[in-house]
Amino acid sequence: EEASKQMATKIADAITAVEKDTSSFENWLKLGNLRKDIEDFVGAVEIYKYLNVVFPKNSVSFSNLGNLQRLQLRLGALFA
Repeated sequence: EEASKQMATKIADAITAVEKDTSSFENWLKLGNLRKDIEDFVGAVEIYKYLNVVFPKNSVSFSNLGNLQRLQLRLGALFA
């Protein structure tokens, strides 16, 4: 329960940071990573795709998206 509260606080802080500076790659990336951590894969994928479009010369969000898609495929195979 305490871990859930801490994660909720981290996500709220990350959302606030994105709202304050929507052009910050770091703020968006942190939010995407937090979404992945709570297994909100759809939310994480949307953020990584957004970062890929807005910051096409970065490699981090492309790598994170690929790793997440690979993880989703593995999880899908386990539960199919």
